[in-house]
Amino acid sequence: MMIISGLAISPGIEPAAPWLVDMFGGRQGARSVHFIVTWATVTFFAVHIIAVLVSGPIKQIGEMITGGGNE
Repeated sequence: MMIISGLAISPGIEPAAPWLVDMFGGRQGARSVHFIVTWATVTFFAVHIIAVLVSGPIKQIGEMITGGGNE
């Protein structure tokens, strides 16, 4: 979705593929979708990185290497 909306934002794509811009209801609609999807992706990564840091990354890496968790 990020790639498709990013292409629709590009001024050079509109003459080549006007249907792509129309799919989003115009370039402003594509900008809005692109903005929302970008922030959703950033938030997704941030939450997962925080979750790893909170759960103890050194222990997690050790368990991945040894197949750990056998308590």
